[in-house]
Amino acid sequence: MFRIAFIVNESGFNATTSEYFPAYELAQQLTALYRYRIEFITPATWNKPEIFNNFDYLFVLSEDFHPHIANKPCVAWGRKSLDRWMPNLGFYSLIF
Repeated sequence: MFRIAFIVNESGFNATTSEYFPAYELAQQLTALYRYRIEFITPATWNKPEIFNNFDYLFVLSEDFHPHIANKPCVAWGRKSLDRWMPNLGFYSLIF
C-alpha cells in the first residue's frame, strides 16, 4: 500500500493554519480513489527523521519544513509565500 505523509503546521478540524484543510481534502480523495494510507505530520515530530521511514512520499504544505531531513521524495505545495520556500526548493522532487 502506498503511504503518504502530509507535512502541515497543525492538523485536525481545530487547526488555525490554512494548509490543513486543502491537505485534508486531497487526502480524502486519494484514500477513496486509491486506498492510500495517509497521515498528517506536524512540527512535533519533524525532528525525528525515523518517522519518515514509514512513508513512500511526502506532500509538504509548510514552508518551515526542511525536506533534506526526510531523505524521501517530497512534493512542495507552495500555495502562498513562495519567497519563503526558496531556500529549500532544490530538495523537492516536484513543486506545485
